[in-house]
Amino acid sequence: MLKSPALPSGTIDLTGQDNVSWKPLPVLLTVPASAISQQIGIHFWLWVSRSCVLGTSVLLYRLASRRGGPVGGIVAALLPLLIQNWDQSMVGGASEPLLMVLILSAVEAALSNRRWLALWLAVLAGLVRPEVTPLLVIYGVWLLRRDRSRALVPLAG
Repeated sequence: MLKSPALPSGTIDLTGQDNVSWKPLPVLLTVPASAISQQIGIHFWLWVSRSCVLGTSVLLYRLASRRGGPVGGIVAALLPLLIQNWDQSMVGGASEPLLMVLILSAVEAALSNRRWLALWLAVLAGLVRPEVTPLLVIYGVWLLRRDRSRALVPLAG
């Protein structure tokens, strides 16, 4: 903490704890519903978040069953239950389930040779959590090396 006589509380919190992070995608999803009613916006976001909890397990099953068969898929689908506070994410409407669905969907799209869909899903994931952006840059560089000039327009966007 830094002392600052100009601030009402006298300090600036530089630890990063208790700060709201920049997450524009959840806001963009809920604004239209919230324009109708704040309660509708809240319930819509809870529906999105809880659906993504289920979607995470479905996508993990699909990805793992490619190599591990049905048993590997079931094990992978149950793995999110081992994540600390995953139950709170389910109930409380956290943005992490949406992030996981977007990343897993991007991986599945990339494995299916739908590279541009994978890129745009990764961009959306970066709008949920900015920490994902370095992975997006790495994928973009790989895509640029692979597709050369055809990759310039989508990557510039």
